Amino acid sequence: MAGFRQPNIRIDAWSSTNSGTPKIPTSASQAYELPLHTASKPSQRSTSASTIDSSLTSVPEPGRIYMIREKTSGEILTHANGVPTVLLGAGTRGGWQWKCEEHPDGYLGFRDVVSGRYLGRGNKEVYVVEAKKLDARESFVLRPRDPEGYNLCAKDGHKLKPMGITARSGIETRLIDALNYKEAARWVFIKVESDI
Repeated sequence: MAGFRQPNIRIDAWSSTNSGTPKIPTSASQAYELPLHTASKPSQRSTSASTIDSSLTSVPEPGRIYMIREKTSGEILTHANGVPTVLLGAGTRGGWQWKCEEHPDGYLGFRDVVSGRYLGRGNKEVYVVEAKKLDARESFVLRPRDPEGYNLCAKDGHKLKPMGITARSGIETRLIDALNYKEAARWVFIKVESDI
């Protein structure tokens, strides 16, 4: 996108407007950090992802841009060179801002705002960020989970495949088809920008 400038932000510095939409600080000196909640002092940050401030999460709507965070670990859905992964420190490298779009048949898609490519299912039950167009392999359904969050379920013919995360013991964490909904990742969506 010509002229697109990715902001440097501190999530714990966000404050809510009357509409509940987080405001992004404008100071370029603020480093981007990914705390697990919105405490005002670094010493107050929790190591438990269950303390994510639910007032920042929202229901994904077409036309909005979101940070997608895995609820259990607090890691952010991002990608590098078309390979989606989750990172605790996504930084300002891009690949973590996802525009929600609606396919004409009602499915949702998520497009990286920097590369313009869509999150979707690749071959062999892994996920990729490659497609330039929202199509069947980039189509998702959100399955609400108690007490909070969603399973991202990818369209696969006449089935839905819940998205999971590979074991975190290796160097690279990949997004894969989960064996079942119990093992699927639970995602929360944090709106970072209004309509674009």
